[in-house]
Amino acid sequence: MNILYYDEFADYLTEVVKLYKDKYGINFRTLAPLNEPISNWWKKGNIQEGAHFNLEGQKKIIKKVARSLEEKGLNDTSVSASDENSIDETLRIVKNYDEETLEAITQINTHSYSGNKLKALNKFAKKSGKRLWMSEFGAGGTEPHNHQDMSSVMQLAERIIFDLRILQPIAWVYWQVIEDKTAKNNWGFIHSDFREGGGYEITKQYYAMGNFSKFIRPGSSIILTTDGRTVAAYDEGKKRLTIVVRNELKGKKDLEYDLSEFHFETRLANVYKTSSKKNLERSELEIYESGFKIEVEEESITTIVIDNIEH
Repeated sequence: MNILYYDEFADYLTEVVKLYKDKYGINFRTLAPLNEPISNWWKKGNIQEGAHFNLEGQKKIIKKVARSLEEKGLNDTSVSASDENSIDETLRIVKNYDEETLEAITQINTHSYSGNKLKALNKFAKKSGKRLWMSEFGAGGTEPHNHQDMSSVMQLAERIIFDLRILQPIAWVYWQVIEDKTAKNNWGFIHSDFREGGGYEITKQYYAMGNFSKFIRPGSSIILTTDGRTVAAYDEGKKRLTIVVRNELKGKKDLEYDLSEFHFETRLANVYKTSSKKNLERSELEIYESGFKIEVEEESITTIVIDNIEH
């Protein structure tokens, strides 16, 4: 016989939110009660975070958590869902929420390990008046444990560029930044022995993420380019244009970018390269009113930053 403690679980989750607010003055904007809930691998014996909830179970717990937040006066926190493993699963699930359940959430969360309905999910979120987050992705690569692994770097760059161009979430979140190195994998940006302590090592993915996160900052607007391996972002406040391009091929590439829609006087751009031999290595690139040409290295991520530029 299965005994399901929906009320108790909702109370527990909201008590955690209340504790952080009352004791530490921290207000969580959203509370996500689910993690990849429709996936069938969440069962007894699985050592990762998650629990299986079918569609009816999801609707039930979401409404109970929303009600518990309201009853405890936690008005600064709302519910987000459903954090499914794939974009297609998230779209299928949220489209099947009833009106009351959809009304109970303010934000749609999705993981992007797979799926091709990026535009459809973006459209559904906008139509429903919900924020859209890409709340989890991780790249493990194809090589054994190796802090200089480039296959995970290429996976990471491909996913970020793909999501920012098409899914267009408000936030893009990596799964597990700090990883226990005894797991012998390539997922984390920083590896450390959690049991022994006393040090850490930075992986190649750390610098790869920096190619995006150091320069595409909150408030930037994504600009679509004709090259699917490129993402561009413009920061109106800083008057900064950032272009990030990945080259996963075993060979250099010559690229050309048109800047005729922008106005600027500067003639130099900062360039940051991450490759098998470079970690966000900085150089300068000459640019012209019409645009610029650049050679990108094989298996690399290249970020071009142009300041004092108006769009």
